[in-house]
Order: sequence, then structure tokens, then C-alpha cells
Amino acid sequence: MVAILVGNIPVYQSDLGVDVENLRFKIRDDKLEISGYAAAEGVVCSGAASLFKHRYLQAEYPDRSVIRYPAGTILDIPTVAQDAINDGAVCVHLEGEEWTFIPPSFMPGNPEPNYVEYPVDAGVAQVETGVTNYTSDLLGGIRVKYKVELFPNQILAAVKQCLTDPEIGTFPCTAGSQIKPRHLTIRARRIGNRQIARKTLPAEAGGDDILLCAAQLLATGYCVSYKGESARNLQVLLNITAG
Repeated sequence: MVAILVGNIPVYQSDLGVDVENLRFKIRDDKLEISGYAAAEGVVCSGAASLFKHRYLQAEYPDRSVIRYPAGTILDIPTVAQDAINDGAVCVHLEGEEWTFIPPSFMPGNPEPNYVEYPVDAGVAQVETGVTNYTSDLLGGIRVKYKVELFPNQILAAVKQCLTDPEIGTFPCTAGSQIKPRHLTIRARRIGNRQIARKTLPAEAGGDDILLCAAQLLATGYCVSYKGESARNLQVLLNITAG
């Protein structure tokens, strides 16, 4: 039976721009070397592990085993994918970093959540669609699609503040269709204890862009969450072959 070890990332660079020391992860002992990290030593607690889920690459092997390799920085993603393919993986997928709750203390100004109750919309929801500028972790600068409901007006304004050069309209094909872009989600309340959830697409990873956007969103609701960029089949998307 293959043993499971705990590996250690000395410094993990979060999409939010927060450097996390001693981030632990679990991996099969025969794959630890492929991960590029050493086994954890001592009983030091895992830095910030309860706050978020780190980004990783999920590698699928011919024997149907699945290994999750962490990527300590966004720039490590192509290298980790290449190492997994060189090790015999047939498919490699990127799963983005995830925060179910971004602490307001991380945001500029440490804003207070807003527990306002918005009125219930009457009739069919009205939706705006278009494209916006976006810097992909994998593809660089591209245009991606966005979609947002027009009401409540306050949330719509906050969502659109986070977009970069948005253009309203229908665009059947964009480079963004090859990935799942990073996004923030604001949650707010409606009268009658109903919930609202709206997504927006910050253009840049790395901290300021995301956290400023999060602060703007929190002025209209009570909780902001985050999901990093994800994509399937990096071996095709990035043209990676064994070698």
C-alpha cells in the first residue's frame, strides 16, 4: 500500500496577494518528489489552511490514479503540469484557489458588511451580457464574457466597477471560453429572507485588483467569496508533451 505524506510549501503566494508560510498538503509518498516540495517537518501548524483551499493541478494517470500537485505560485503552473506529464500523467487540470469567505480585514479600509434587505424583483430578471478585459493565469491578456442581472442597482454598479473596459453585447466566441475565469461572488439579502448571489470578474490576480473589488462589493452585501481561474486539459491548452 502506498503511504500518504504531508508536504510543505515554504511560502505560498495566494491569488489575493497574501504570502502564506508553511502551507501543508497531502500527497502519495512516491509523488512527493514530483511535486517539487519536501516533506513537512515537526509539528508546526499549516499556515492559513482553514481560510482557503490552495490552487492545485489534478493529474490523471493510465492506472486511473489521480494525484493533486500544488502550485505555490501562479507562475509555477506550467512547470508543475510539465512535470506531471513527464511522470506519465495523461491529463492535467487546473483547479483554482478558493476562499468561501474573504475576511474584511484583508480588504482596503477593513469595510463593514452591509446587511441591507433589497426588494424582491417583479417579473423575469433582466440581464446584461458582454465582454471585459481579463489577464488569464494561463493565456495572458484576453477578453472574457460576463453576465449580470440589472437589479438591484447598487450591486450592479459594484459588479461593473470591477470590470475592465466592459463592452455590452453578444459575442459568440472569445478566448475565455477555454477557461473558467477567476471570479468574486457577493452575497446579499432580499426581503423575506431570500438570498442574492452575483459574480464579477477581476482582471488581475495578485492582490490589489481582487481585494479592492471585494471591498466595493462588500458595501452592497454581507459576504464575498473567491474562486481562482480553472481549466481542463492543460496538456492541450498549453501544448505540453512528455520530454
